[in-house]
Amino acid sequence: MLLFLALGLDTKRYESLQFAGICSVYCLLREKPSLKNLKSPALFLPLLFITYVIFRPFNILIDVHLGIKMFLAFGCGIALITFFPKHYHIPILVFPVTLATIFINSYLNDFTGQWLANRYCMHFFPDPNILGYTLGVAILFCISSKYFSSRYFSAFCIFIAILCAIPLVMSASRSAIGGICAVTLFLLLLPGRRKYFFGILILIIVISVSLLFLPKPLFERLKISFLKSDDSFTNRIMAWEIATDSIKENMFFGKSNYGAFFKNYVKENSIELSKKYPGIAHSILYDTHNLLLGLVFKYGLIGFFIILFCSGYYIYVFRKSDYSILFLSIFVYTFISGIGSYYFDHTIGITSIFIPMGMNITLKRECSAISKDIDTIKLIM
Repeated sequence: MLLFLALGLDTKRYESLQFAGICSVYCLLREKPSLKNLKSPALFLPLLFITYVIFRPFNILIDVHLGIKMFLAFGCGIALITFFPKHYHIPILVFPVTLATIFINSYLNDFTGQWLANRYCMHFFPDPNILGYTLGVAILFCISSKYFSSRYFSAFCIFIAILCAIPLVMSASRSAIGGICAVTLFLLLLPGRRKYFFGILILIIVISVSLLFLPKPLFERLKISFLKSDDSFTNRIMAWEIATDSIKENMFFGKSNYGAFFKNYVKENSIELSKKYPGIAHSILYDTHNLLLGLVFKYGLIGFFIILFCSGYYIYVFRKSDYSILFLSIFVYTFISGIGSYYFDHTIGITSIFIPMGMNITLKRECSAISKDIDTIKLIM
């Protein structure tokens, strides 16, 4: 588990996820925790979606690798709470600490060897949207960990969140910045917003200051979003139109290989696209660039409504639990940032949803015991 999280939820390969997931499943089988808490839709709804992804008609076994990722991430989430009920924040925090360390290393080396020209981001991340999304999830992990630990550890969580917020801004990912702003507003509107106020205030200050010192090329990238000449937004509109039209071909079960579809579509319709969108590069058309359209395009209306119902169930059942802030925040963050990007085929997109789902399965049993321990710690301090 620690190895997997330390590698920063690798966005391309998932050998570490396989290792962590297999260890989690082994622990569950060996320790045989009480199954009373597992006999609920919280367990069966994600498994239903995973089964559907692997065996749905016209796409049988094509997405088995994604189903395995989902299953292993789900098992990791269950193991985090089952075997680390009082200290789950320790393995979770390894992830943002790793990203913060990578950023410091990149800074000390003047960002030499980076993959993006004129970008001041971090090493090893070629895509600014994936980088921004990953850092946003890391910040949410820090926020979640802050409220289930001692005073000094909470200060450390805030410090790590700050170190992750700076490269998030420097990635100039509009989707990620918009998503983290939406989560900030979401937390401020919660009934228990007072306990989040200090952390949110610091986060707002850090993001604001980072924007002021943002290098000019990156600032121009953000500024162009509000101008009519934003080609990337026009590209996204084009991708959304193509995806919307293609959904009609297999509306219920979707299409697995959207990459090949967009590539062939651009090749076969290059003349029409050039007339409709003159001067626009079509190379961006490698996916739907929208989370909702991407889910419907890939998994069809049936898969879309399964995952929607699954998410709605978790929000309804665990809405009064402090632990659910992690799942709810990631859900809001993914939904808002997903307006302009599609993350669900990357390891980070899958694990950031299915790990909290697994964690939420056993929360009711653990929350009462943990809250007593927290009250005792606060009394002592």
